[in-house]
Amino acid sequence: MSSALDGFEAGFHRLNSAIATLIGIAIGLWAIFIPLNLLLVRMEWGNMPWLIAIIEYSLYAGVFLGAPWVLQVSGHVRVDVLIGGLSDRAGRRMELIIDLFGALLCTVLVTYGVMSALDDFQLGEVNDKYVPLPGWQLLMVYIVAFAMLAVEFLIRARHAFDEKAPVDPGEEAGF
Repeated sequence: MSSALDGFEAGFHRLNSAIATLIGIAIGLWAIFIPLNLLLVRMEWGNMPWLIAIIEYSLYAGVFLGAPWVLQVSGHVRVDVLIGGLSDRAGRRMELIIDLFGALLCTVLVTYGVMSALDDFQLGEVNDKYVPLPGWQLLMVYIVAFAMLAVEFLIRARHAFDEKAPVDPGEEAGF
């Protein structure tokens, strides 16, 4: 059982890293296409009217789908005043409670997202951008991201009492 969970966890973390890499590539492409579009407009050779919509979609997807990776590497904002004042065991218990609450909250948000996506699908909602997408497709990013966050919180909870894992991620965490 433990080796199956370890394998799942390793695969999940590889998926998070691959998504983070794709987000980084998307940001790099913005840095190329924005000046290129400005050059095209300035030289009166045309423009890329779809560029802003694509950047908005990729920014939306990047923020949501990148969140599980940020949580995985403990790159999120943490306020460790409470946990820092506790004993190691009590700090680990507090981390476990926080991780379980995070997983529960993300599960609630997935449920809400599914209900909203079903409503959008039934109503045929489409946004009014240059590149229109049905609302339910945009909500799928939200649903997948919060499902992945719930999984990451559960992985963190699984390691709450692992003696190898520090309570405070310290200098190794984040960027």
